[in-house]
Amino acid sequence: MAFVLASAAIACFLKVRAGDVLVASMLGLVTAVTAITASRWESTRHVTEPFAAFIVTTLAFTLDKVLGTRTGYATSLAGLAVLLPGLTFTVALTELSTRHLASGTARLSGAIVTFLGLGFGLALGAKAGAAAGVVLADLLPMMHGALSRALLPGWAEWTALLVAPLAFTVLLSARPKDAPYIVVACAAAYVTSKFAGAAVGEELGAFLGAFVVSAGSNVLARTRRRVAMVTQVPGLLILVPGSIGFRSMTSLLGQEVETGIQTGFRVAIVGISLAAGILAGNVVTRATNGVRS
Repeated sequence: MAFVLASAAIACFLKVRAGDVLVASMLGLVTAVTAITASRWESTRHVTEPFAAFIVTTLAFTLDKVLGTRTGYATSLAGLAVLLPGLTFTVALTELSTRHLASGTARLSGAIVTFLGLGFGLALGAKAGAAAGVVLADLLPMMHGALSRALLPGWAEWTALLVAPLAFTVLLSARPKDAPYIVVACAAAYVTSKFAGAAVGEELGAFLGAFVVSAGSNVLARTRRRVAMVTQVPGLLILVPGSIGFRSMTSLLGQEVETGIQTGFRVAIVGISLAAGILAGNVVTRATNGVRS
């Protein structure tokens, strides 16, 4: 259920149509079943991401052709969003910034490999799904246009902002009593990044969002005598550039080299902005704590 709710919420963030949220929810369920099943065996554990990407993308692009939605990429991204290593990428940059070179390099390499695996699975699934969709569309012409194409209401984005943190609470195995704090952390990060990004640019918006989450989590951790990562990790999940990195890898695999490099550069800039925001939040809260002491 957490996979399903997370995929539905992320679909709302991507500004898709009403019917696409239903498709994204179904793909989230497929991702959950595929990932959990594949992770149970040693022989398939290391190919979980590309295997899940292939299955989910094949279904997404098949439904795209049959229903005539033209949102196969967006629904695939929403369905696979939980597997994207954007947080790992951001943490890797943070570790490199603090001169933890060994662990930072290892995490960064792992994130890049995961991006490549997901991109490879998506490239194969898009081809297979498009081919299967053409055949099924001829067999089921009455299904074309059967999915609602109504615009999402304005409240859908804010409802998703409540649903996504609750899904992250389950996926990250947090305690139920921490759920309200996780919701507040995610909401603060998203709202700060959204409005600051619209005013001063995506990079500075990401920096301010990460700063708010980092500083707020540190203050809350000291107040409650808990670990700051309980609220910091879910808050960063709202901000991490996983979807941008995913788009970069798929562009490169599709031989759109210029687009892929430009998008990859955006990933690096946003990731560095997030890492800087985390470090700035830590520095400010430590300085404040030192003054009070």
